[in-house]
Amino acid sequence: MKTLMKPWIQTAIGIALLLFLVGRLYVQGTLEEMRPAFMSVAAGWPWLLAAAAAIFGCLLAGGWRWFVLLRAHDISISFKDVMILMLAGHFFNLLMPGAVSGDLIKAWRIMRHTNHLRTEAFASVFLDRLIGFITLICMAAALMLAHFQRFQSDDYLRPVMWLCVIAALALIFLAALNATTRRSFFSETSWIIKLFPALSGILPRLEAALRWGTGKPNVTAKMVALSLVNHIDMVLCGYFIARAMNLPLTFSDSLVVFPVVSAAVLIPLTPGGLGTREAVTVYLLSRFGIAEAQALALSLLFYATLAAWGFAGGITYTMLLRKQIGSLDRITTAGK
Repeated sequence: MKTLMKPWIQTAIGIALLLFLVGRLYVQGTLEEMRPAFMSVAAGWPWLLAAAAAIFGCLLAGGWRWFVLLRAHDISISFKDVMILMLAGHFFNLLMPGAVSGDLIKAWRIMRHTNHLRTEAFASVFLDRLIGFITLICMAAALMLAHFQRFQSDDYLRPVMWLCVIAALALIFLAALNATTRRSFFSETSWIIKLFPALSGILPRLEAALRWGTGKPNVTAKMVALSLVNHIDMVLCGYFIARAMNLPLTFSDSLVVFPVVSAAVLIPLTPGGLGTREAVTVYLLSRFGIAEAQALALSLLFYATLAAWGFAGGITYTMLLRKQIGSLDRITTAGK
């Protein structure tokens, strides 16, 4: 019963956040401002197409990042199959809590069809997301520090900046510690293995796979570069939507706002980050001179753009599930 109720509770949280934002606008008497905000998009439809293209570029960069890691693990798979799994993951991200839920689908699919390196295949999904997350937080922190005076002088933005900076430093420290230490956390004498002996054959291989990924500078550098492309494409989507709505949001401001929004959406609180994305977007954009009604409209249009590609991915995955995804049965590991 609990497993059935949990998704409903998370959906209810997302709806509650949206209702709170709408109710806040109603109390302020600015709810009607959302209508002209949406209608203004009709004249700026080329910018909406550019926003949709930016999301596809984001998916391409993310798919190529995972593809690089899979090939580095000697898991042979075509880029076409990787993109089908990426689109499927994006579709399930919209339906399940957080922005990483689709990774579970990708991991399940790739593990199911990888005979010899299932642990490494699972680790590739986790490591791919981890490097993307670290890059995102570090990018957001660096951009905020570049606008230090603006964030430091604002009582509402100051805690956001320092939270990102502290998180970035902590993640860099943990990544460096993982890359430099040789001590295994899952040896036969570790308390985790003693407590769960059935995991003795899995956790050491998972740890080795993760350390292998972070211990290859050329692979890590490619993944960081592709992560930057991925995140900048996401920023471009938000900026293009703002241009379509004729909002006074500069690209420089977009570089600060949307990475923080993306980081907040990773919290598995609501399906697809719905409600969480809108609350954080309204909070941040209001500090950059954007009215709350316009900020909420922008966030909903952003979600609609993501949803369009998500549903396209779901349809693609369903149509090609037997025909194209069947080729995943032929995934082989080099040298096996």
